[in-house]
Amino acid sequence: FSQYCIPAYTTGTAEGDFIDGVTVSDLSNVGSGGAITDVGYSDFTALTANITLGATYTMTLNNNPSFSQTYTAWIDGNHDEVFTTDEVLGSLSLVAGATGSFDFVLPPGTMEGSTRMRVRCIYPAFLATPLDPCLSTSYGEAEDYTFSVIVPPTCMPPTGLSATPTSLTSVTLGWTSTGSLFDFF
Repeated sequence: FSQYCIPAYTTGTAEGDFIDGVTVSDLSNVGSGGAITDVGYSDFTALTANITLGATYTMTLNNNPSFSQTYTAWIDGNHDEVFTTDEVLGSLSLVAGATGSFDFVLPPGTMEGSTRMRVRCIYPAFLATPLDPCLSTSYGEAEDYTFSVIVPPTCMPPTGLSATPTSLTSVTLGWTSTGSLFDFF
């Protein structure tokens, strides 16, 4: 992951413009923004979210307590180390101290394996979106994470297995299945 652009900020997080939380799938990095000083870029690629192709996910962003921000999130779906507009997961604007969410499905053509996901905020809120993933600006922060993209199995196993005795020699079996492969009547 060494060739990705790193956005430059003239002030960055020094005045309190930072991302204070990113939650998606099994990744949660909340409350880390206040520890960032001046830089405006945070490498959290050691934190990984497991994401399955075709599934819908919710990304929740926590804004800093001081200033409104505009947010955009991207995935490098084709592993070319460039974030493009067709790789945008979502955008939103948040007032100071607010939390907001958006739903997404990975863009068509997203490749299996580990790749980078970027969340970027720029002051103020309600800027045109999507933001530029690399452009220099004054206030804000960019955070990079890792997405581990998984191809779903062709035959999902049943869940919610249960066995209910109906007599000394009989039992009723139950389960929940995706599709109809495990449905019997």
